Amino acid sequence: MKSSDTFLGYSDVEWAKIQHVREDWPSEVDWVVIRAELEQAGRDFWLMRCRRLRRPDKAEHERLRQLIKQLQNLDIAFPILGQQLKARLESALRFTTAWDELLQVWASKHFSRRSDAHRELLHQRVRQLWTGPLRGKLAAGTDATGEQRTGPFVRFFTAATKPILGLEALRPGGIRKMVRREHDRLRYYAEFWAGRRYSNPAPTESHVIYDHWSNYL
Repeated sequence: MKSSDTFLGYSDVEWAKIQHVREDWPSEVDWVVIRAELEQAGRDFWLMRCRRLRRPDKAEHERLRQLIKQLQNLDIAFPILGQQLKARLESALRFTTAWDELLQVWASKHFSRRSDAHRELLHQRVRQLWTGPLRGKLAAGTDATGEQRTGPFVRFFTAATKPILGLEALRPGGIRKMVRREHDRLRYYAEFWAGRRYSNPAPTESHVIYDHWSNYL
């Protein structure tokens, strides 16, 4: 159930839609865990979204950066007490620097125009559940007319994300494009690691996600 600025969990009707997107689920699927993972992903998305929307404005960010400079230059402003002040205010410098870095990420291309890295992270978490414990194939087929994108993954992704994202949820055509991008990305990683020494198994969806984690803060 979703309001305009939060998500608490699926209604019984919404959850039933998710479970009925296919009939051949693996027998070992733990639906309690799957539901908990999906609902947590939705709550995390809205927590990050709300935090970003309530961020300090540009003027406050600029004042924050000025404060950081002052904290960094305490030994110049206070030749005698500088080192002692730095030691006492070290935690404040870490706090303000972390906020500065976070505000820079929120103002970057990853959150400009139609881009939203938090939404992309939600998409990835849903895909991971589908290709992982649910043993699904990442694919988008077409209906009898050859036009409408459909298939188990399209139905699952729609049923899982629409209650969370509302009108922002991808339509079948957008899901098809996402599937293509993921296949291209996995193909690139497979080619990149071909012939190289790699202590872990061949790159999978999870490798791609966490190798790109820095883009999804």
